[in-house]
Amino acid sequence: MQPPAGAGRPCRSSLGCEGGAQAVKEHGWFRRLEFDFEALQRGELTSPHQPPPLAGSGPKEDPGGLFLRYEDDGSTWDEDF
Repeated sequence: MQPPAGAGRPCRSSLGCEGGAQAVKEHGWFRRLEFDFEALQRGELTSPHQPPPLAGSGPKEDPGGLFLRYEDDGSTWDEDF
């Protein structure tokens, strides 16, 4: 696998090249959004776009009998997964 083009070259113009993460946090685009970087770090941000569920994306029937329904036998064989 090849590294991305430009990998290993000095960063010159990308946001954050000079000033690091603080420069990103202070950028006008994020300030206008009033972006909550602390919530991002805590993993508490919700997606700004919630797509509608796909038609037929719920549980599937198995009319051909190809699959066996799993029944937990209580053995905890999968406990370490």
